[in-house]
Amino acid sequence: MPDNEQGERTEQATPRRREEARDRGEVARSHDLSGSVVLFLAFGAMYVMGPWFVNQLKALFILPLARLGDLDASAGGVNAQLTAGFAVAAMIVVPLMVLLAASALFVNFAQVGFHLSSHPFQLDGTKFDPIKGIKRMFSTRALVKLIGGLAKIAVLALVLYFVLRADIPTMVGLLKNFSTDGNGAARIAGFIATEAILVGLYTSLTLVAIGLLDYGYQRWQHTQDLRMTKQEVKEEMRNLEGDPQLRKKRLEIQRKVAKGRMMQDAAQADVMITNPTHYTIALRYKRDDAAPRVVAKGADNLALKLREVARENEIPIIERPELARGLYRWCEVGEAVPQKFWKAAAEVLAFVWSKDKSRRNQLLDEVGA
Repeated sequence: MPDNEQGERTEQATPRRREEARDRGEVARSHDLSGSVVLFLAFGAMYVMGPWFVNQLKALFILPLARLGDLDASAGGVNAQLTAGFAVAAMIVVPLMVLLAASALFVNFAQVGFHLSSHPFQLDGTKFDPIKGIKRMFSTRALVKLIGGLAKIAVLALVLYFVLRADIPTMVGLLKNFSTDGNGAARIAGFIATEAILVGLYTSLTLVAIGLLDYGYQRWQHTQDLRMTKQEVKEEMRNLEGDPQLRKKRLEIQRKVAKGRMMQDAAQADVMITNPTHYTIALRYKRDDAAPRVVAKGADNLALKLREVARENEIPIIERPELARGLYRWCEVGEAVPQKFWKAAAEVLAFVWSKDKSRRNQLLDEVGA
């Protein structure tokens, strides 16, 4: 057997191979993509709804503290304040949590679809093999992962540099004027918060782009991992369809059974139509049929055997070359004669019944004449 059939994985994975891998939990997905999308949406929500968040937090913490002496200190008043505080906190946190959870589910679904597998949680002894562990550490995949991690750090450092470079003089100016400006602390806090959100927004957006690239790489790597040798493809086809020799024998047996059944039906035919040397078509008509039905047909040797059946059962043999060729081509065994052949088939049957008084009387009895 050639080496490329034994060792080289040159063939695309079959659907069964892909399905088995999916059942084992081996799917193409980027873990970084889900987290980066969630992070980007979180910072995006803070950037868009930041002022609203600040106002709600003021209402929750700062204003009550400023009016601490006017608050109702009774148990009912404290409970009312706590209830209002929890309501405001829920109004801030719950929608954000729902958005982030829904986005994480959507990203994962977009990558792998709906899939549940318990296989990753099963104990696998090979994972504790130190030799295989060392091989994984120094494998090409580990090297690619290391290079990708270093490239990610370099890209994020560049993004941080370009985002913060223009605002560094502003930050230095605020720090210099901190002691003389009565509102310096609030301005510095607001500036830092805005810069933190912007940094988070640009960083997470960069991570989303890196995650998309990683997802493309994971799909390619997954396809490569599932590739098969020619021998594996042959073995899988053999398992699915059975051994070719056994399958051939089954088909031969099925053909013999079908042929024997067709010969039995041919013995009940009303007429055999020939062309006269190559084709034989056996027709039978029953009262409930809309048209005569082909109960058997054959070419060459099978046509000769059908004629032997006709002679043994005293079935009339009529030569109609065009009708025989047409029925052989356009009508399968068990099907009714197509409408375009009705007239020719009816003429043949009428001629046969005119010669066969017993068959004619049988038909008259069936129609109640």
